[in-house]
Amino acid sequence: MAYAPVTVSVPITLKDNLGTVLGTGSGLSGAYTATFPLTDLQAQLPNIPNYTYDHVTKLDGSALGANFTFGDVEDGLVVIFNADTLNISVQQVDADSNPLAVSTISGPANGALTPADLALLAPAVPHYVIDHLVAADGSALPDNFTYADIADGIQAVYTVKQVNVAVRVMDELGNLISTDLSISGPATDEFNAAELAKLVANIPGYTFKTLQDAQRDVIQLPTLYGSLPSILLLVYAKDVLPENPSMPGSPITTAPAAIQPWLVGHVIYALTALSLYSSPEFATSNVLATYVKKPRIYRPRFMVIGWAYDSQNRLRYQVRDINQKSATYGLTGYVDADPAVVRGAYYQTLSSEITVLNPKGINGYSTADLTGKVNHYKQGTVLKVVRLVADRVATRFILADGSYITANKQLVKMGVVPMPSSADKLAALNRYDDLQLTQRNQHYQAITPQTFRIKGWDYSNGYNYQVKSVKRYLVNGGYITAYSVLVRAQF
Repeated sequence: MAYAPVTVSVPITLKDNLGTVLGTGSGLSGAYTATFPLTDLQAQLPNIPNYTYDHVTKLDGSALGANFTFGDVEDGLVVIFNADTLNISVQQVDADSNPLAVSTISGPANGALTPADLALLAPAVPHYVIDHLVAADGSALPDNFTYADIADGIQAVYTVKQVNVAVRVMDELGNLISTDLSISGPATDEFNAAELAKLVANIPGYTFKTLQDAQRDVIQLPTLYGSLPSILLLVYAKDVLPENPSMPGSPITTAPAAIQPWLVGHVIYALTALSLYSSPEFATSNVLATYVKKPRIYRPRFMVIGWAYDSQNRLRYQVRDINQKSATYGLTGYVDADPAVVRGAYYQTLSSEITVLNPKGINGYSTADLTGKVNHYKQGTVLKVVRLVADRVATRFILADGSYITANKQLVKMGVVPMPSSADKLAALNRYDDLQLTQRNQHYQAITPQTFRIKGWDYSNGYNYQVKSVKRYLVNGGYITAYSVLVRAQF
């Protein structure tokens, strides 16, 4: 008895590289034992827009040879297509459909999108913010779609950005001489001399000089609100007050009492040793407290609550001690307002890089009021800064990722501060558990070489403002002195 091979019909399923079914093929049929070349199968495959053929597998995913029998694939074949990369035209228009620009976005044809995803991909337009997106014909986009669904293009509708700018009023030395201002307006509106004139005030004892940005560069007018920096500086020159011609050498008695000068309402810190006095007339008999010169991170801080002039027309700040860990906390009195003695405790200008000084590090936050912690940066970390913003009496730096950090000069410093990496012992040395170096936990003999890995640095008596501070290195196991006679730091 003669037997004929069974005829087999082979179903074909078309899928993309993500496993999504694109359709079915025309199918194959032939004798169970008959051989069929893979190239013939490939020649019969349909053309699928936005997809390119990649390979064929058996139904179970196993590879297929160059030639196969119908019996080998009687359960079916799966043909895989890779999604093409599509370039989508984006027509950027304003709210009145006026063209702004044309750009493209790219993605795989089967790439899933939502309108929110697409808004993130839409190119930035100077002075505008994206409002919504529609299809090329103006129809609404569905909640979910792919790049292939928008192959004909889209329209991105933008609205004019609203700009808010902080304005600081200061003298040529950078001292604040009046309360902060602010301006706002559409980014495409012109900011010109007439707008500037609305900000310039008549401050007795001063004459307006120039408009600057936070880097102290002069701003040329006219410009657009959208081109203004986040902080403007109205810089005034201090008038020269002539001495009384009828009484040569006598004190100037025309002190501009109407001025709210410099840093009133802000925080200052002491650069040098200073005393706190009970009145603007400085004398030994009215000293309330004295403060020794401290390293930057422990400089005493004061809130400026007023001002006065002494009988020699020298400016004094009325301040409140805000050093919470000090016995002098809460004291009020007067200090010298000389910028060589006290300065603002917060940066008013921008630097591209800052270094973390605080021994405990600083945090990055999601908001300008320093809430919503998103990161922590150790002492010695160098951070890239993109903006400086005001937050009430303080300022904040904004990092490239949009997070906020303090601009307190005690906690961070502009530029790159070299961080010691190790210290070599030069003589007999002790290691201690505490910064005051009172609790010894290890002794190192002079004859034995020793290198310490430095993890950070700090100072003794940090919050004791009647005692000088001495630098210490934090090493594995405790603290050692930073005295150069005993150790040599390596950077």
